Amino acid sequence: MSELMLNQIQHMLHNVNDAVQTMGDQSSHNLEVVMGALDDIAANVMATQAVVAVLLKKFPLEMAEVEAWLKQDIQNPNGIPTTTLAVTRYLVTGQKD
Repeated sequence: MSELMLNQIQHMLHNVNDAVQTMGDQSSHNLEVVMGALDDIAANVMATQAVVAVLLKKFPLEMAEVEAWLKQDIQNPNGIPTTTLAVTRYLVTGQKD
């Protein structure tokens, strides 16, 4: 193999290495952005749960009314998702399933 061909192969391998490194850096950055967004969502959900829990202690609701609202709002032929129902029951009644 000529030295010119070897130089071209080395240059192409260097370019591939740079591209892979760039992809890895971008992937790491994207993961950091997603994790930050998830942290923000979690904080908002927790804050909302805290406010709702305090309000429900002062202004109790009937679980049946809340379930009826969920059934109407969700309109899921399989019913209310288990996790949604568990969190709702916890907020309304203060009891974990």
